[in-house]
Amino acid sequence: MPVFVCNFCGGDHGSETCQEPVVYRGETLSAGEVIDSMLESLDLTAETWEQVEENYDHDQPIEMLAYIVANFPDEIDDDEIKAFFPPVPDDGKIYNASRKHGNCFQFAFDALIDGAGIDIDDGEIYLVHGYVSTNPTEHTGHAWLESDNKVIDCGAMQREITVYDKQEFYERTKAASPEKFNKQEALEKLIELNHYGSWCEAPPENIKMSDDWTEQ
Repeated sequence: MPVFVCNFCGGDHGSETCQEPVVYRGETLSAGEVIDSMLESLDLTAETWEQVEENYDHDQPIEMLAYIVANFPDEIDDDEIKAFFPPVPDDGKIYNASRKHGNCFQFAFDALIDGAGIDIDDGEIYLVHGYVSTNPTEHTGHAWLESDNKVIDCGAMQREITVYDKQEFYERTKAASPEKFNKQEALEKLIELNHYGSWCEAPPENIKMSDDWTEQ
């Protein structure tokens, strides 16, 4: 049985129920409660449920929901569910392509969905993918949130929300080729590509990428 990456906290839970707090449709719940709510909202045929229950028990809600999204996408109308559990056709395993570079792409996406930065009251919050300096001569891919005048950096190896002045962040990190996505655009992009990023075009020729950087 595959082990799934939990899209709420980044852990490999298997059949455990995640207790990470999540803002889902305006209400703060545990991730386990959100997953249960998602399952209850599904309108699957009896035949589909029979196939699902042949593979997973109801005490494995993370795996069950990921399996449903991967194998029966036409029966799911909710784009938010598909975005939390992007499907991979072979076995339904949630694919986080950004893990080789840290979790910044997933952390930033999750923070956007959770409503991070709304209390700053500085215009619409966007997900941004771009390239930032890792040392004086090299760049790597990175994801963050930004509003009109602020950057909300969500961390790379662990989820930590830090707010910066936007101009200072761009100057300090030498940020290059930023591409912005509002919430709906980010949901659609994740569903289209089945990974969290990077969604950027190829790095500009005038910057040198770090040796471990691999385009998705």
